[in-house]
Amino acid sequence: MPGSLQAVRRLDNYARSVAQPPRDESTASTRTDPSPLDPSASDSPAVEPFNDPSVDADADIASRSSFQRRLWMVVALALVVRLIWVVFAARQPQGLTDMTRYLAAARDIALGKGYIDFSTAQPTTYYPPGYPIFIGAIAFVMRPFGSFEDRLPYAIAVVQAFLGAGSVYFLGRLGRSLWSAKAGLIAALGLALYPNLVMHTSGVLSETFYIFLILASLHVLLAVPFESWTGRQAWLRAGGFGVLFGMAALVRPIALPAVGVLVVIWLRGRTAASGKDRPARGWSRASAMRWSAVAVVATLAVVGAWTVRNTLRMNQVVLISTNTGDNLCIGHSSQATGGFHLRPGCVAVAGDTTDGTAAEVAHDKELTKRSIRWTIEHPGEEPRLMVSRIYQTFHADDDAVMVVQDYQHELWLSPLQEGALRIAANVAYVVVGIGGLVALLWRREWWRGPRRQMFVWTMLVMAVVPLAFFGEPRFKVPVIPFLIVLAAGLFGPPDTVLLDDTVPLDDTVLLDDTVLLHDTVPADDPMEAR
Repeated sequence: MPGSLQAVRRLDNYARSVAQPPRDESTASTRTDPSPLDPSASDSPAVEPFNDPSVDADADIASRSSFQRRLWMVVALALVVRLIWVVFAARQPQGLTDMTRYLAAARDIALGKGYIDFSTAQPTTYYPPGYPIFIGAIAFVMRPFGSFEDRLPYAIAVVQAFLGAGSVYFLGRLGRSLWSAKAGLIAALGLALYPNLVMHTSGVLSETFYIFLILASLHVLLAVPFESWTGRQAWLRAGGFGVLFGMAALVRPIALPAVGVLVVIWLRGRTAASGKDRPARGWSRASAMRWSAVAVVATLAVVGAWTVRNTLRMNQVVLISTNTGDNLCIGHSSQATGGFHLRPGCVAVAGDTTDGTAAEVAHDKELTKRSIRWTIEHPGEEPRLMVSRIYQTFHADDDAVMVVQDYQHELWLSPLQEGALRIAANVAYVVVGIGGLVALLWRREWWRGPRRQMFVWTMLVMAVVPLAFFGEPRFKVPVIPFLIVLAAGLFGPPDTVLLDDTVPLDDTVLLDDTVLLHDTVPADDPMEAR
């Protein structure tokens, strides 16, 4: 039970005890002994109920401690499972795929050459820079030990195993904060054992790193009710969220629209308890504007630093990356199928990305304009292509089976092993997908309260925005943790009443800040207490 409700209960119990009428001694002395057959009879004297706040606090602390212990056990399980998979599945990529290009970029970054194209040795920003910089940092750490290129894929997989376990921790904390302790543990266990995400650990692709950044940013933002934010805490949480979310945007720029959704929810400032007889706002508009400004500025500062680099190194303003034109053309051209293809009709007159820095930027601009123009001139094609994109993205969740085999360049899994992995991955996907959608439609509490709304709308933005380009199973992988939390909520109603969902800040009962923070911030997590 959160602090707000406990405090109200304590005040109510105290008021009842004070208002209790004095005991009539004459009546007490002349009462007759109850019948031994009376089930309400007792040899013990009647004792008035008394709720000791210290007992409630001790029980609350014990509950939090128990949750933490169980969560760490699940995190340890997630790490062990992923490390076992890494030993079994990590490989050096052989084909000319995204993984090979990422490794080449990491090698150049580690050698101090910067982010350059491996074929031209000129500055590039074709792929978003977040993941190449991340694995480049791993390569830089390995460089003094020699022959780091051969061992780099294995080192990346090991680091990603730890990031995957970290994601399990953050998801468990989010599930507990937004719904219940049971949901948090179930969600953590679901993510720990989710087949496709476990398999992605060994691939040199951005999914594991991206999910870690998204969940870390949401944990910083949503772990504590907004009403309990103090001045310093508000700056740290809004700013910390912005920095982490900006880093996530450098991995996948399609995350950026989610920031706008969060700002809108903040500015609305409504709690789930808003109604005719309750105040409509849970915090002042000035507070909402400050939080929004801090979050947006922090996000843009991270992204803007890379934009400045592009302006200096590419000699033109490029926000994040230059693959937008290719991605649009794959899904918006006369040869578009709705899914990924090798863009036979997406050749730019200005040149290809392998023709140097200037050609890369011109290529991106030309294909972006061409794709937009084609979409405007062929509006009847969009519904058909959209249906295909949705199918290509959401029909299955076993793409990691191809990833670990370097997109069929190294078929080291036997047909039996591959079939078993695909079945396990898709069975888990069906359970999580159906459970998450049912919870979204049935559990109306997910649409109440600003923190839950932010969680749900972030998921929806991440699911919908990629459909503007083309359909690809990898695009929906970051949505899976959100669906796992929603599905976990089906195992029971919320076992806590969220402060920002029930008690507006200006309600009739004023709570002491110390009690509020003690009862809403888990005492056993140092990060929460900051």
